[in-house]
Amino acid sequence: MKATPIHPPNLGWLETDLDRPTMSYLWECIKESGDRHPCKDTLIGQLDRSFGIKDKDGSFWNSVLNPLCGYYGEVYTHEHADVNVQPAVEGDSFELYLREFWVNFQKKHEYNPTHNHGGVYSFVIWMKIPTRFEEQAKISNSKDSNSKYNATFQFQYIDILGRSRTYLYALNPEDEGKLILFPSRLLHAVYPFFECDEERISMSGNIWLK
Repeated sequence: MKATPIHPPNLGWLETDLDRPTMSYLWECIKESGDRHPCKDTLIGQLDRSFGIKDKDGSFWNSVLNPLCGYYGEVYTHEHADVNVQPAVEGDSFELYLREFWVNFQKKHEYNPTHNHGGVYSFVIWMKIPTRFEEQAKISNSKDSNSKYNATFQFQYIDILGRSRTYLYALNPEDEGKLILFPSRLLHAVYPFFECDEERISMSGNIWLK
């Protein structure tokens, strides 16, 4: 008996690893912005330190973000945006652009509760991860639990049967430089880490339509 699997249309996200020159450029953007543009009051994160930064010469948008948005449309379509979205090309009716861009310095016990973003696309980049998931899972608050969430990033969504589903990124130092691009309305959360005095540094941003 033959059976054909049917996969109904759905959305997902893109994952890529940034190269060393791009990472160096982003660190330079963080350094140049410093702590002059605090943005904690615009974010839901339960963090002491969040600062707005700038893509100083537009190279990150041009070389990474805009091409990823175009590729997302090829893989999944842009239907979630409710308009005909195209990569930023001169003359487009609806041009994508990077509107918010910030860096989070997360200390132990700090976290981002479940939330979504404004815009069409959002992204996260892990710049520095000082902990290992396997070690965090052994800490007493997680050790005997049937699920391990310490020091993780989680997407939350509803499947075709209406059940709540999650997708977990168990973060380790090897994930430094990983970028995830996703529809801005996709729910996600960042769980705290413990027993480490170093900060976890991540960058995030929102891409809107002009």
